[in-house]
Amino acid sequence: PSPKNIWSLLRFAMAWLNSEITWAANEGSDSLLYLIGQKSSRFNAINVATALHRLSRLLGSDSKKGLAENDAFQSLVEKTSSILELPATQCDAKAVSTIAHAAAGLGLRDVSVAAGIISASLERLQDFDRQGIANLAWALAKMPKVKGRLKLAKRIANKSQELLWDFSPQELCNVLWALGKLGVRDNKLMSLASEAARGRLDDFTPQGLSTLAASYARMGVFNEPLLEEIRSKAEGQLAKLNSRDAAQLVGALGN
Repeated sequence: PSPKNIWSLLRFAMAWLNSEITWAANEGSDSLLYLIGQKSSRFNAINVATALHRLSRLLGSDSKKGLAENDAFQSLVEKTSSILELPATQCDAKAVSTIAHAAAGLGLRDVSVAAGIISASLERLQDFDRQGIANLAWALAKMPKVKGRLKLAKRIANKSQELLWDFSPQELCNVLWALGKLGVRDNKLMSLASEAARGRLDDFTPQGLSTLAASYARMGVFNEPLLEEIRSKAEGQLAKLNSRDAAQLVGALGN
């Protein structure tokens, strides 16, 4: 076969493998972990991202705690580390973002994976779209502290300035919450974020309003016009919040 035909066959095989991952996930976490144990050595970046994403969606908090002792999952962790070392042509920004978000959702604290995500993200950050940036920021705040974490957080803050009016309310909340948790205070970003949010606070859920207000409080940025509008929108909605989010909102608004 010609090189072109070989490449086409390889792409078909990887696409088929991704379908197998999806089918296994539809049967449940045990089926998915079995397939991972059998075939993770053959996974490409898309396969790894899909497997992690589906596992994160399938497993509850209690089930995730047992993953550390699962041989199949450990084989996936090792494969993830090696995949993140590949060039962008084989592991693009979307794959890195999906891997980061799923790994954080699984509570994965593997230092090698965290370092790989950070290194790969720094190399590809210009290619991340708004959802990718929001997912990466949220994931970064949940990762172990490894070299480059703060550097990436600051670059995410810079990149976010051009995306503020494109972020969904949830994405904007995720970015600001994550940057606050990471200790990045960017006054220009927070000023622009206030302008972007104030025009569409009706689109924020009560939990979103709570997270937004708390993000400003965490960073020590007092934006009175924004906080007053949040206070107005939140009136009568405290009952829709759980106790933690309600206390967070009240604390952030200074009441």
